[in-house]
Amino acid sequence: MLQHRRPRPAVASALVVLVAAASVSLVPGVAAADDRPGFQLPFPCGETWRLDSWGHAPALDMVREPDQEGTEGSLLIAPAAGTVVESFRHDNAGEVVQIDHGGGWFTTYLHLDSRSVGVGDEVQLGDDIGRVGRTGPTANDHPHLHFELAVDENGDGSASWGFSGSERVRPWFDGVEYGQDDGRTWRDVESGNCGEPAPATTTTTAPPETTTTTTAPPTTLPPTTAAVVPATTTTTAEPAVVAPATTMIEPEETGSGGMLPRTGASGTTVAVVVGSVLLAVGGALVAARRRATR
Repeated sequence: MLQHRRPRPAVASALVVLVAAASVSLVPGVAAADDRPGFQLPFPCGETWRLDSWGHAPALDMVREPDQEGTEGSLLIAPAAGTVVESFRHDNAGEVVQIDHGGGWFTTYLHLDSRSVGVGDEVQLGDDIGRVGRTGPTANDHPHLHFELAVDENGDGSASWGFSGSERVRPWFDGVEYGQDDGRTWRDVESGNCGEPAPATTTTTAPPETTTTTTAPPTTLPPTTAAVVPATTTTTAEPAVVAPATTMIEPEETGSGGMLPRTGASGTTVAVVVGSVLLAVGGALVAARRRATR
């Protein structure tokens, strides 16, 4: 029979260290931080852009500030030196470019209007790599750049992108980290892509300026005007007073404690009495006349 042996303390400690190291290396934004290239925003020096994580953090969607005007056709430049490893038209993502920056670090750009580089091209910080567009069904016909930073965690020499569970990690621009959670927006992020790479060891985290709940790229919509509905006044009519068909007369007490109805002469009672009297008088007169004729 096979027997399970408890590992020696030294071996157990080594296993714990290995597991801990492996788990840290898989955390987005943590892996290979020491040798991370000095990435800058992939746009010309001084331009300001809005970054949104929407529902696909750590990936970011980018549009021009302040009002998204000029997003489509904007020049896209390399955020760091590297080699182009993907440049093609994807069925869903549209025009795609991916750059290998060395050390297992990759950047990927989706929905481009056009591509200025091909596979195998060497690029330097600030080189033209394409134009921002809205290509591919998943762009929702909204001009923006979908950007992903990835680390080759499995060591196969490539980086997956475009879906939850891929090798994408939190992006860094000018030494500042973005894309920590879904539903975050960073406004007026200025490009420092001015010919100098960012310091690779800076660990600043940019706080989001706003929180959003939309799960699609931002869309400029005309302001809505709420219709003013006049207040309505509800009048309730008071119920009509209906006289009862009969009038109840309260009984009055008798000396013996019994209850008798109150008395009162009415027109009908008087008429009955008078009629009875007249009949009696008439009968007496008729009887007297008969006696007189005998």
